Amino acid sequence: MAEITLSKAVRSNLLNLQSTAKALASTQERLATGLKVNSALDNPTNFFTAASLNSRAGDLGRLLDSVSNATQTLKAADNGISAITKLVESAQASARQALQAPAQTTTSTVAGNDSTAVFAPGSAATVTGTGATVVARVQGTSDTSTLALDVTAATSFTVNGTAFDL
Repeated sequence: MAEITLSKAVRSNLLNLQSTAKALASTQERLATGLKVNSALDNPTNFFTAASLNSRAGDLGRLLDSVSNATQTLKAADNGISAITKLVESAQASARQALQAPAQTTTSTVAGNDSTAVFAPGSAATVTGTGATVVARVQGTSDTSTLALDVTAATSFTVNGTAFDL
């Protein structure tokens, strides 16, 4: 084989072209990956520092997600507590209104077997039939209501109510 001899200038140009090709390949890799250091061979200190920072960024991202989830849970709990508070306030208002309402006297008659009569304070209920059941709802301050039952004979009894503070 014949030997090729290169002059000093040609050899220098060839080395410069190889160096330029290597730099071009490195630049293309950096542009493609978006990383300044792609491996520990490029720059070990910067590579491991970047890897550590990427790991820490991932940890912080997961922590941020957890905080966001906890915030949403607390908002949902707050909405639930607010709704329950409104329900309690509404119930208290209804109870106060019932306490302040004047007693009305009404009479209701229920006939038949296994009859049930429900009455409010100050009302009168007459239940006739066999096996009759009388249910009394006494609201407000202590009140005494008298019921007359005609099951087999004229019988009457008294129901005493107790006030509840809501």
